[in-house]
Amino acid sequence: MYLGVAYYPEHWDKRDWERDVRLMKEAGLNIVRLAEFAWSQIERTEGQFSFEWLDEVLDLLAKYGLKAIMCTPTAAPPPWLTHKHPSILPVDQNGVAMSPGSRRHYCPSSPIYREYAGNIVQQMANHVRDHDTVIGWQIDNEFGCSNTARCYCDNCLAAFREWLKRRYGNINALNEAWGTDFWSGIYNDWNEIPIPRKTTDPHHPGLLLDFYRFASDAVVEFQQLQVDIIKRVAPHHFVTHNMIASSQQIDYYDLTKGLDFASWDSYPKPELQPLRSEVRRVALWHDLFRGLKEKNFWLLEQRCSTSRAKGGYATPPEPGLARLWTYQAIAHGADGIVYFRWRAAKSGAEQCLGGVLSVDGRPTRAYDEIRQIGEELKILAPHLHATTVPTEAAITVSYPVQWAIALQPSLFGPGFSFHQHMSRYHRAFFDAAIPVGIVNPERELNKYKLVVAPALFLTNETILQNLYRYVEQGGILVVTARSGVKDWNNKAATSSLPGGLADLLKIRVDECDSLLDHGNEVETSIPGLSAQRYTCQTWCELLQPEGASVLARYTQGYFAGGAAITEAAYGKGRALYVGAEIAEERFYSGLIRWLAAEAGLRPLLSDPVDDVEAMRRIGSDTQLLFLLNFNLHEERTVNISTPHRSLLNDRLYASEVTLAPGGVEVLSPCQ
Repeated sequence: MYLGVAYYPEHWDKRDWERDVRLMKEAGLNIVRLAEFAWSQIERTEGQFSFEWLDEVLDLLAKYGLKAIMCTPTAAPPPWLTHKHPSILPVDQNGVAMSPGSRRHYCPSSPIYREYAGNIVQQMANHVRDHDTVIGWQIDNEFGCSNTARCYCDNCLAAFREWLKRRYGNINALNEAWGTDFWSGIYNDWNEIPIPRKTTDPHHPGLLLDFYRFASDAVVEFQQLQVDIIKRVAPHHFVTHNMIASSQQIDYYDLTKGLDFASWDSYPKPELQPLRSEVRRVALWHDLFRGLKEKNFWLLEQRCSTSRAKGGYATPPEPGLARLWTYQAIAHGADGIVYFRWRAAKSGAEQCLGGVLSVDGRPTRAYDEIRQIGEELKILAPHLHATTVPTEAAITVSYPVQWAIALQPSLFGPGFSFHQHMSRYHRAFFDAAIPVGIVNPERELNKYKLVVAPALFLTNETILQNLYRYVEQGGILVVTARSGVKDWNNKAATSSLPGGLADLLKIRVDECDSLLDHGNEVETSIPGLSAQRYTCQTWCELLQPEGASVLARYTQGYFAGGAAITEAAYGKGRALYVGAEIAEERFYSGLIRWLAAEAGLRPLLSDPVDDVEAMRRIGSDTQLLFLLNFNLHEERTVNISTPHRSLLNDRLYASEVTLAPGGVEVLSPCQ
């Protein structure tokens, strides 16, 4: 288990360095992230490389027994490079080149920039490959941050056309896949295809979705260029990238294929919503990033102090939150956590934000909290080794599906958000204390007992075969409204909705309603939800069963009496279709608890408690139950089914655990 900090020694006087490293060691840290934006310090002028300062820092880390993660500094090309080659600057959808002077100001498709980026990575890898302190690399920084994954420059136009040639082979195949006969858009030559800069009306949906795919692939290629260099020079080093939750511009399944494990940057914002809601939001992202490679992950930036929040300067996290956030990440599968940042910045765009140390070098409250965590992890690390998070339930998420939904929001009800829709199901699992994975619908699903496939707007043969096979072999599947609407090229299905899913679900969608000027309700016979009405919002579909049984019906308007939720037997399993977006959270909670019981899923807690999160990690001979009380002001008591012993304080709990306000317990079952 690694616990560390992001450190920028190049910003500080050398006389501070040893004290910094000593304080890191005293806090129980064992790894430090370096050189993230240090291109100017390493290559101040073209071709003149200087590593003396970096060597001094690495030697200091070695002296105190700490390891290092090197960062490739390609997120911030230096001024000499953008001045010499302004063509590397990204261009926005209006055709305007971005100015240098910030970060992420480069086009990932630029051949010139790829050459310079490869060179700096090669120089760094050659220099540190034999330094025992360095164990791994972070590629670049936060691809897609500030909506920078999509560039509309001439380099991208040429690369996009080549990408399309590889995808379709000939222009007629492209015309057929997109359906370019609409609006007189048939192409005769690849050079006629535009990049989707701003135009009079929306660009063709097929072109837009493929451009999004191309832009994502360009970032993946840019990353892989760097990965290949490092793996060739230093194959003993791990390679990862610090992804962010806020960017949906990159297909993270593709981005992580070439990485040893996924990593992300976690900045909880309890200032913006109730803490319980924020806890569930962060849990979802942990599950998503774990699911990218279906293995444990790292946090390469974890908030521990004052940060920025939407609308202004964020307040410092309350005492105990940094510890809770740390254990929440570990409970969800984090094997490494790096706090951002070691010392508050004294200049630049992020100055005056918090750090483990204040800008004057004084340890803050966060330092004391991290030191406590460091002491505790000395006890827990042997137990955490080689453990993973077992899940028997899953929610599917596809990036092309999300892009297609975002491209044509008018095909959904007002205010529809895929993320909010999917989150409702995740919250239901969270509140029921049932661990859940977030996975790619194109991967095998048969290890799960219960799968939710929300708003599967696009489908392809791989997805369809996966879902049919999953249910046929005994799985329980929930599909939600607006599924099977289009093919993988973003062209409408020519069969009745839900398209290729119709035979599995045994329904037909007769009509759809976005509820613009009226409402509707459903009444259901689902156990635990019966004798209650639930409010439809955003979208509802009138379903015609064609072999499915009806679980809920509409009660209002000309939809009244019509099917809203159905269930169909298929092979050894069952497939449900939820044809309406329901407003009440209790609906999703009741649905998931019922289906979990039907699937034989056992919650981690028989009686889940508000404010308490439960998660589990297991190994070949290890079982760890994490209990986190996110109520910072009141105790919470949790019932456990069998005696457990605390790994933190060796206390024996027979049947219940009382957690202090903000309390954490890590329990192992008694033998």
